[in-house]
Amino acid sequence: MATETQTPPEIRVLSRVPSIPVVVSSLNTIHNTLADNAYTRQPYSTAQGLSKTALSYTEPLQKRLAPIITRADQFANKGLDVIESRYPYPFKTPSEDIYRDIKGQSKHARDVANKTLDEKVRSPALNVAQGIDQVAVQKLHGQTGTLTALNERLL
Repeated sequence: MATETQTPPEIRVLSRVPSIPVVVSSLNTIHNTLADNAYTRQPYSTAQGLSKTALSYTEPLQKRLAPIITRADQFANKGLDVIESRYPYPFKTPSEDIYRDIKGQSKHARDVANKTLDEKVRSPALNVAQGIDQVAVQKLHGQTGTLTALNERLL
């Protein structure tokens, strides 16, 4: 009976994940898009209301499962701590900086790809085409020279 008077457990991981700059930016963009679009505004607000109501209905169940939920939250936080210790960049860097860095890396990758294509494909193909053109011109000049000599003999 004592557990029924308790408040539902606080799930810290659910507040930590949305505090990651990239996640905050993504969630804000999604929220603004859904709330501002004429086609999604009404279903989105309805879904928000339904989810709040559903959460309030599960409160007695949350109270009964509080020890399990708290333990799962501890494991989730430990996992998040491990990920943050190995990859601190997305946890600390503003999303604008991450976007700029990704864009810079994609530009660098495109430049490297274009340089590789030029060196390994375009330049060799151009050299082969020029060689073929040169051979064709030489054959044409050779045939023209023979025809010219024959014409001179006939005249």
